[in-house]
Amino acid sequence: MSVPDESPTAAAERKIFSTVDRILVNIKVLIGDIWSNLKKLPKQSDHSGDTGVDEDGDAVALRHIEVNIHAEQIGAGVKRFQDAISTKHGAEEESTPSLAEQEDEPTHRPSGLHVRRLLDALDGQLLQCLLCLAIFPPNEVIKKRILIHWWIGEGIVKSADAGKECFDDLFDRGLVQPALLRGHCRRIHYFRVRPVVHNQLVDAARSFGFFGFMGQGNGNVDDPHRLFLQEGQSFDQNTRGTNNEFLSVFNLNMEYVNMHIATSRITRAMQLGRWKSSVKHHIELVEDDLLKNVVACKNLRYLSLRGISLIESIPEAIGTLAELLVLDLRACHNLEKLPGSIGSLQKLEYLDVSECFLLEEMPKEMGELSRLQVLKGFLVGSSRRKSSPCRLSDLATKMHNLRKLSITTGRQSLLYDEDELCQLANCRSLQSLTITWGGETSTETLLSLPSSLTKLDLRRAPMTNLLDMVHPSTSLGLKRLYIRGGKLRTLGQDSGWNVETLRARFLNDLECEWSELHCMFRELRFVEMWRCARLSFWPCDERGIWEKGSPSLAGRSIGVCYGVRGNNLPPWREVVHLYASNNIPAMRIFYPHHDVLEALRGTCITISLDVEVQFLPSLASEPSFAAAWVKANVQAFYPAVSFKYITVGNQVSSREMSYILPAMQNIYAALSAVGLDHIKVSTSVRRDVLGVSYPPSDGAFSSAMEQYMAPMVQFLAKIGAPLMASVFPYFTYVHNQADIDIDYALFTSPGTVVQDGVYSYQNLFDATVDALYSAMEKVGCSTVRVVVSDSGWPSAGAPAATKGNARTYIQNLINHVGKGTPKRPVPTETYIFAMFNENEKTGGEIERNFGLFEPDKSPVYPIIFS
Repeated sequence: MSVPDESPTAAAERKIFSTVDRILVNIKVLIGDIWSNLKKLPKQSDHSGDTGVDEDGDAVALRHIEVNIHAEQIGAGVKRFQDAISTKHGAEEESTPSLAEQEDEPTHRPSGLHVRRLLDALDGQLLQCLLCLAIFPPNEVIKKRILIHWWIGEGIVKSADAGKECFDDLFDRGLVQPALLRGHCRRIHYFRVRPVVHNQLVDAARSFGFFGFMGQGNGNVDDPHRLFLQEGQSFDQNTRGTNNEFLSVFNLNMEYVNMHIATSRITRAMQLGRWKSSVKHHIELVEDDLLKNVVACKNLRYLSLRGISLIESIPEAIGTLAELLVLDLRACHNLEKLPGSIGSLQKLEYLDVSECFLLEEMPKEMGELSRLQVLKGFLVGSSRRKSSPCRLSDLATKMHNLRKLSITTGRQSLLYDEDELCQLANCRSLQSLTITWGGETSTETLLSLPSSLTKLDLRRAPMTNLLDMVHPSTSLGLKRLYIRGGKLRTLGQDSGWNVETLRARFLNDLECEWSELHCMFRELRFVEMWRCARLSFWPCDERGIWEKGSPSLAGRSIGVCYGVRGNNLPPWREVVHLYASNNIPAMRIFYPHHDVLEALRGTCITISLDVEVQFLPSLASEPSFAAAWVKANVQAFYPAVSFKYITVGNQVSSREMSYILPAMQNIYAALSAVGLDHIKVSTSVRRDVLGVSYPPSDGAFSSAMEQYMAPMVQFLAKIGAPLMASVFPYFTYVHNQADIDIDYALFTSPGTVVQDGVYSYQNLFDATVDALYSAMEKVGCSTVRVVVSDSGWPSAGAPAATKGNARTYIQNLINHVGKGTPKRPVPTETYIFAMFNENEKTGGEIERNFGLFEPDKSPVYPIIFS
């Protein structure tokens, strides 16, 4: 393909304008969100008493006109900005917008012709980078780093930084799509190529002689310049072209690598190991001499043996690869020793020996790799007392360019000096550090960190206090702190941290209140909490993520119970649409109604699913029954349906309480067995499990219920699940009207009604929830969160049951729960009871009048959910 090269100035301008334009596209999406919310503002007709008028046709209320004008001005300003960029960008760029831009238009699907125009607009280097992707199957998940290493090996780019710039350019143009996104990191680490792009890449690679393909391009790659190893490849194909020089060898999918060629004629890159993200991709070298032939390729710049089994050692001749820049030995699980000649690789910039679990030490000569920038899997110490391995002090002395380091320490078989980790402070260029403790350690050496460090990842740490490992006064530049596994119990009490991103994963012993966390980490912008049983009060979403300024944190605290005891209710899909159109993010259903679950497929609505009460005895006694229930009602719909809770028993009577704990344990075991233990298992209890509820700090389980509740909440604490509770201030009020003012029940009290020590209560809802917290504390479970499984107010059929009172209670409840309670000032997740007035519910008239909507989907009274 012949493409005129851009001047450096033009290329720089194009890249800047392209990046700015992509940002503007995202701003347009946010403006759309602004308009969606503004549409929910009250209209002129909302005050006229006529509820039959279509809101979309109403005039904007006078007091909101200024806000709407500003929104219009923002949108118009962005449009003018885009027009100006288009003018500067040139007519050719204007006629071929990126695929990323086109994806923002749902009615416009990118065509092959459009993709070809994008290819024609690429400069020579970028085109070569892109055409490399033709060998991968469409929609396959590809790791960006491996691709960039291949580019470096073939000489398409000169460095990793240059490779990242090229990749970002391809992403800006929409030619690659992100995959396996991680909330804590905005950068793309994995990506895919869509079929429409892949088809054009295959055609372009074939027509311009970059790659050759057999058949229509979806089969074997047949290229005269590179050798691609493929499963089922014939012996002749593998050996063809012996007299030719190959730029590279790339193992696409060959499990047992058998390569009979003049390897000395492979000039630049060799990817024999695993490139797929799956660790189940098994690879072996068939012949013992193959590795010796590989290291005879004197001009190799890139060599990957990642994930290849049965490699026990690396030949000493590897030291002759004077041009080698990247050496990837990750997950060579049988590798026992690295040769000392590795120190001769004076141009080496990247070395990965992580997950090589049989390695006992690093050769002393490794310290001579003065150009190394990334070193992963460095072992601290040695298994032999008289050996002289490479130490951290050697890295600090010679590796002045080292910016990323991961080390493993603390194995019982390894010996190291107590001050070994203190040498890290002398690695002056280090920006990212990962430390993995492989076992017990007798020392609690405080880490000394270089001022350049911005990311610290601590794994399986044996210390119980974070301040015994790292102190904020010696890590002022630290912005990202990751802690995974280990025995950590406390983060200490120091408020000097400058960390902006905190990840806490698999820390079952760590305790820290959300308010305490923010006192210590005042600069936090992002938190991830995953499988930390005692951190259940952190206000993270179902992914375990909290982001500063997230507008939906409070909104995620509200769901609505969906009952189906009516003969005139709307179809399931219309109900799901009603949830979505009212911004109701969560639904609770009282049994696994498969029609409802089908309707929820592909939506963002999370679901709390109840277990049928008649199955409790079988679930409690038969693990196989629990497994079958999970398979039929959860696995059959996951992940298309977003399950959040499984509620085992809904306010069961005392005679059924003995079934609850063993049933929960069996359901949890069944979920864990199929990798779904992130779905929380709980039960919903009635208020009468409390023997004492006033004042809230005296809250305690009744003597009859404590025998069931104590072990139950202890199990919930162990698995990091909440206790679900039915909280109805209405019933408490109507049964105690002489002692309770209705304002206290409706959230309308003007001031404190109950002063309980340091806690002031203005509403009955908070007092009830905090009484439950006090009761759990008294049985040793202060880390279990309360989720209100149902709360509502009837609109007819009993004293104080009016539409006005119901609207006041529900609206105030929605507005309040995001603030939490005096005892637990974090959002109290709450499910409103109920979605509809259900005409077939038994009991008094009141039971048929808890709904927010009539069966015809008209609101019983107006409510704003966001």
